[in-house]
Amino acid sequence: MNSFMASRFNYFINQSKSQDIHSVLSYWDKNLDCKFANYETINWFGVKPSDLAGQNKLKILLDKDYDLHLPYIQEVFNGKSQVFEYEKEFISTEKQPVIATYFPDIESGAVVGFFLHLSLKKELNNRHGLSTNHYNYFNESFESNNKIPHIVTYLKSQLFIGFPKLDYLAKLHLISVSKLMRDFKKMHGTSPFLFFRNLQMEFASKHIKEVGYSKKQLAMMLGFSNPANFTSCYNKWLKDQEASQVAKMPYLLAQEDKLNYLIAQLPISVAMLDRQLNFVQVSEKWVSDFSLNHDVTNKSILDYFPDRSFRLRKVLIECLTGKEKKMTHDLFEFKNGNSYLLNWEIKPLLGYEKNIIGLIIYTTVIEHIYECQQVNFEHQ
Repeated sequence: MNSFMASRFNYFINQSKSQDIHSVLSYWDKNLDCKFANYETINWFGVKPSDLAGQNKLKILLDKDYDLHLPYIQEVFNGKSQVFEYEKEFISTEKQPVIATYFPDIESGAVVGFFLHLSLKKELNNRHGLSTNHYNYFNESFESNNKIPHIVTYLKSQLFIGFPKLDYLAKLHLISVSKLMRDFKKMHGTSPFLFFRNLQMEFASKHIKEVGYSKKQLAMMLGFSNPANFTSCYNKWLKDQEASQVAKMPYLLAQEDKLNYLIAQLPISVAMLDRQLNFVQVSEKWVSDFSLNHDVTNKSILDYFPDRSFRLRKVLIECLTGKEKKMTHDLFEFKNGNSYLLNWEIKPLLGYEKNIIGLIIYTTVIEHIYECQQVNFEHQ
């Protein structure tokens, strides 16, 4: 698989390996060769993704349902997204309604393959006014007074299919439309539709930046009939995100000031670094322990360890990937000539969205040594 093709599948490689039946997501080229399938093929078809490599395996995978899919496969190669419903017999012999969605993958005006998304149609039985019997899936939702978390889960499952009608969504979860709107606004501060649209735009943003999808590809995947409408929605979402960040700045700065004050007052030797390995804040004990007589804020930590800055940098960079490192009885020489035998520990520093925004370092001075000794540098 070439590098361009490979970039399209980065998202799917991290698909869940859960034993529950969730959605199947796969990619097929113009020869119906499977280029990727997530692990749900095991639950749906009893077939491992690795067993799908090779030509015309889609017919083998779909088996007796292949003829039902064939007209939609032909249409997706004409560049048109396809959605249809059918009854699938699972390996447990239980039949359930399934929604199949095909998204063409268009490159330079030509369809080079397609994505196939299969999901269960989550509906209730006839006594609730809907056509199919899938009561058990929502049983927990019925017994709970707070239906909103279940509605959110359902909306996430419909990401590639489209926003359901409000009355359908309400009936599906045994809640009135007015109560659904009221409770949803109270919990999430917006309407179900705008929440759903935000989910789609977050998905789009991630895959434009990290995977390399074009806006046209994402418009098709997310069910927009007109790529221009998607682009308009996406650009508006980006502006709203920027405005939201600007509005949060005074609060975040105030929180940062509080955090910096707290760090400075801690009775332990601790330092905070940003992702560029510059000091953000150090505790007063850190300053005292290492005899620093000036402000180190915004200065690189590597400037203070000339004898091993290369090795230290390697450890710090590893920690920026999410690893934690620690060492006991390790000798460090500062640029000012002082040497210390230390116990140290370095951990990633997480931001509000659980992303790594820097590092936090804890040190304990075992001994202050004035003559530098040769000690092997090892970390674990």
